[in-house]
Amino acid sequence: MKKTIHMLMVEDDPVFREMVKRMWQRNSNTVPHLHLDWQENMAASRAYLENHHPDVILLDLGLPDSWGIDTFKNIHQEATKTPIIVLSGLDDREIALQAVRLGAQDYLVKGEFDANLLSRSILYAIERHELRNSLKEAHDELEIRVAERTADLSALNEKLIVAEQASRMAYSELEQVFNAAVSLCVIDKNLHILRINQEFCRLFALEADEVIGKKCCDVW
Repeated sequence: MKKTIHMLMVEDDPVFREMVKRMWQRNSNTVPHLHLDWQENMAASRAYLENHHPDVILLDLGLPDSWGIDTFKNIHQEATKTPIIVLSGLDDREIALQAVRLGAQDYLVKGEFDANLLSRSILYAIERHELRNSLKEAHDELEIRVAERTADLSALNEKLIVAEQASRMAYSELEQVFNAAVSLCVIDKNLHILRINQEFCRLFALEADEVIGKKCCDVW
């Protein structure tokens, strides 16, 4: 965990902002130092996020220029790689849960959390988000390696197809030469007959299975 946590709090109530700040300070011996930036509306928050990258965002869904799930969607669109904790009033808890389903790390109901819950929620949100990003990077790296491996195998397969086609062509050409109108007999170094062509069989009135494997001196 970083020694200093940079947090953006999107909240239009200065009293609530100071309360959150004091809550964090109560646990100053056990939590990292908190650098808190504050924006009170959607327009200012979006402008802030164009030039800043906080470690975590504490987001009130009810702003002067934005309310409800659209507030989360707009902030999340501007800070896709930043964990967001939703602040919820008692009348919009269902909307807060919907925000969690869309990617929020957690939600806190105003008036129902203390210093310990606040710090725990923020620290866990950052840790979970970093873990998720690490897993995504590993997954992306694995996909790249699989794609590269697939491309290598595809290229190798194409080479094998070309080689097989060349081998078939060469064999066909060899067959044409071997079965030409000239008698041919192939023997090994020990004088065993390995193969004879049709003209050889016709010329000597022999069948291939009569001589294949025998020594040529025995045949003649």
